[in-house]
Amino acid sequence: KNFFESTFEEWESSYRLNSLCQLNLLHMLYQFRSNYSKVMFFAGGGSNSAVEKFSAYTSAKIHLTKMIELLDFENNDMTFSILGPGWVNTKTHKLALEHADKNTKKYKATKEFLDSPKGATPILEVINSINWIFDQSKDIAGGRNFSTAYDPWGEDHPDCDSLKEVLKADKNMYKLRRSGNEKFSKKRY
Repeated sequence: KNFFESTFEEWESSYRLNSLCQLNLLHMLYQFRSNYSKVMFFAGGGSNSAVEKFSAYTSAKIHLTKMIELLDFENNDMTFSILGPGWVNTKTHKLALEHADKNTKKYKATKEFLDSPKGATPILEVINSINWIFDQSKDIAGGRNFSTAYDPWGEDHPDCDSLKEVLKADKNMYKLRRSGNEKFSKKRY
């Protein structure tokens, strides 16, 4: 539902389920970590755009994106990452269809995806991207938001080495923050 079509309790419950519950579990498991543990959360659709009727879900995933950056910064002996797996066949899409207006573009695109997953990210690709991220050092993977479908990860990708070098050099890349032309970012007072 849209924010104002939901009761605040419904909206808050979705936010809690998609972000805070995962952080709570991590908090409980923290005491059992080993040296140089690696943690990964999953991002969702809409993190870089607006998705109708998904404000709780999307903002919760954006919260997780920022939290992995903060957690990675706070813990030198652990690496935290988040992965956007792309379109995969999950219950979220089925729930979207149950509650969506059948005349919206979002409904039609989701229905087409579920009926014929030609555009779906193969689950093996998601697993391979997870393994690739976990194989990277903290300076490459730590605090970063990766995409299975859109990033040049994997040693067989021709741009993979370039990606790793750029990630080492640019601490802001694949993170949730303002960055860009310094000319327009000077302090005004």
